[in-house]
Amino acid sequence: MKKIKHSFILLLVLISINKLRSQNLNLIVKKIATINELQFEGQSGKYPNFENFELLKNKANTGELINLLDNKNAVVAGYASLGLIDKNHNELEKVFTKLLLKNETVTTLGGCLIDEEELPAVFYNYFIFESKLSEVEKNKTISKLDSIVIYNGNSNYLLHKVLEEKKK
Repeated sequence: MKKIKHSFILLLVLISINKLRSQNLNLIVKKIATINELQFEGQSGKYPNFENFELLKNKANTGELINLLDNKNAVVAGYASLGLIDKNHNELEKVFTKLLLKNETVTTLGGCLIDEEELPAVFYNYFIFESKLSEVEKNKTISKLDSIVIYNGNSNYLLHKVLEEKKK
């Protein structure tokens, strides 16, 4: 009887921890959506939404980030995709394809520049500059991303960029 009681208490504790974790994650997602800009680091430090992004990628597991790709807020989906890059997710081509099919535009803030950018382009550029993969693996992935861009006509910006690189 004592063993059952301890098991039951442990189960309740685990359920409570999971619920708190989920609430924390939802709070971070709401903060990101409220600011509604893909922000990066500025000259005077990190912008608030970049700090939210860092919290998101540290608190969310890969499955949660994949689920957030379908969030109705494009900035939340964008940060989830960047988190998957930082976590070296092994199916980045699928993530990129999903972003490319939607091809949503988001407001970005980096340094002191505010811009409107296609989310797949943000993902592509972030991968190039931030991926921690070896150069060989990184180049293989870039080749796959380039092929996806060429055979999917949803991003004129990326198509132009990839074709220009192929000319060089």
